Amino acid sequence: MFTWLALLVAPSLVLVDLMIAYALVTPTCARQQDEMLHWVSIGFLLISLLLTALAATQARRLQRAQLVHVDGDHADNRAYFIARVATWVGALSSLVIAARWIPQWVLSPCFG
Repeated sequence: MFTWLALLVAPSLVLVDLMIAYALVTPTCARQQDEMLHWVSIGFLLISLLLTALAATQARRLQRAQLVHVDGDHADNRAYFIARVATWVGALSSLVIAARWIPQWVLSPCFG
């Protein structure tokens, strides 16, 4: 369950974070306070990191539970592979959210 959350929800969090941040630019400029933009980004980053950690834990549990079979068409190998892919997708999504958050520190949302 956690592997599928990291595999499907974590990339969606990147897009939702971007949508909400763009929607909050106008109210942020009106009040000249950009704290809300930072809270939104850190919230989505923490959720993405949590999903990534859960997928990594699942991958480690699958690796420890049984040795990965040499047979390439074994169900345990598929579950382990999906867990590892979910871990990397979650990590990449977390990196994208963090990289998108950096310009918020440097530039004012009312710059343009």
